[in-house]
Amino acid sequence: MINYRRHRRAIERMYEDRAMISRHEPVKDPVTKETKQVLQPVYEDQACKLSQTSLPRNGQTEAQNDIRFDAKLFIAPELEIRQGDVISVTRKATGQAETFSAGKPFPPYSSHQEIYLTAKGGRDARLERSADSRGDRHHLEHPHDRRNYIRAGSAR
Repeated sequence: MINYRRHRRAIERMYEDRAMISRHEPVKDPVTKETKQVLQPVYEDQACKLSQTSLPRNGQTEAQNDIRFDAKLFIAPELEIRQGDVISVTRKATGQAETFSAGKPFPPYSSHQEIYLTAKGGRDARLERSADSRGDRHHLEHPHDRRNYIRAGSAR
């Protein structure tokens, strides 16, 4: 007979990353009375383990560098994670946060659940999204522009 409590503790010892799970929820604007889909945090600071399941695929074009790869998230079974949820995982090893989209969840095991994730975009895209969300979008939108700006700044 399997001791599921012990099995779960053994799996959770491998959890070294932290996750924030958000999903789009309807929110009614009190002024305009319009209902919009807004990304709302559902779970924060959840222990987890992120594992890469495929090698990155590069979709390099003249205008953007679109890097996609698949990953699997191991997390507690009692959390309700839905397809399309936005999951931000902060890696303990690097301290960097990666953002993913959750795939259709596999029914959870008694000890853990496995969620397939898809990451989209490269480092520059994440920087631009974070600048957009703060409202201080800068003029450096293309990686080549960023390199030229750095060169110009270092020449001074």
